[in-house]
Amino acid sequence: MKKVIFALLLTLAGLVTVNAQDNNSNVNAAPKTPGYIVIDIYEVKSYDGKGIHIHYGPGDTKVIPFKDFKKDNHDDNGELITKTLNELYAQGYRVVSMSSGAWKGGKITKIIMEYRR
Repeated sequence: MKKVIFALLLTLAGLVTVNAQDNNSNVNAAPKTPGYIVIDIYEVKSYDGKGIHIHYGPGDTKVIPFKDFKKDNHDDNGELITKTLNELYAQGYRVVSMSSGAWKGGKITKIIMEYRR
C-alpha cells in the first residue's frame, strides 16, 4: 500500500511531459473559469463503487470504474489513475491537497485540484 501511495505521489510530482488527450478521455472538458474539483479514488475490493470519482460541482460527477481487484488487473488500474491525472494536468488542473486512509481492507485517496489556466 505504501508503494502505491509513493507511486501516486511520484507521478503527481514528476509530471514533466503530458500525453496528448485522446478521444477516449476519462475527464470532462476544462472549465472556462478557475475552480476546484475533488477526486475520490476508492481502492476497496468490497465497495461496489470502486474506481475514480471526479466531482466537478453540484450534480456533475464522473465515475471511472476499476477492473476487478485481481493480480492481472493491478497495473491496468494504476495506469487508469495515471492517465486520468495526466489528462486533468494537461487541462490546467494542479494538485492543492491530497490525503489517503485505510477503510474496510482497502484505501481511499482524496485529491483536491484547482484549475489554474
